[in-house]
Amino acid sequence: KMADAKPLHPRSRKAKQVVRTQQRTEKLYEKKKERAHLRSIEAGRVAWFQENLPEDVKSLDQAEVHALIELYIARNDAEIAEFDEHTRQYPKRQRPLREDMVRKVKQADLAEYAESGLLIPDLSNRRNVTTLREWNGEEKFLSHIQMKKVKAKPKVEEKPNEIPLQMADE
Repeated sequence: KMADAKPLHPRSRKAKQVVRTQQRTEKLYEKKKERAHLRSIEAGRVAWFQENLPEDVKSLDQAEVHALIELYIARNDAEIAEFDEHTRQYPKRQRPLREDMVRKVKQADLAEYAESGLLIPDLSNRRNVTTLREWNGEEKFLSHIQMKKVKAKPKVEEKPNEIPLQMADE
């Protein structure tokens, strides 16, 4: 349709309309790509919990869930230790890109767990644990698994005894 049309003036309404549709298409493509990336991260997380869920349990209580999350966050600690050992042996060599990536992933997981909560499969629900065990690893079936945000327990800090303020009677 546009092949036999006249060239557009750069400031015409039609040219602006074409630019808008192009920009919208690019924006939609970028959002789709971002959603797919986040979905693959979520699938990887669910797969980790599926693989590391104890075989003999039907559901987990809150303390067990927090212990499993701490194992999840520490899943790359052995690799980080290898990188540290390599850095001690060869201090002047450039650090591998993989090392930076692994450290950033751990920091991001820790921050997410502490601040907004880590999105994991609901392991306190028996039916959901069964669904998780039966999941075949495909991203399109992730919607069958109920997810839950679990936030780190705040560390209780001891406060010195404070004297309560009393209002003076007038």
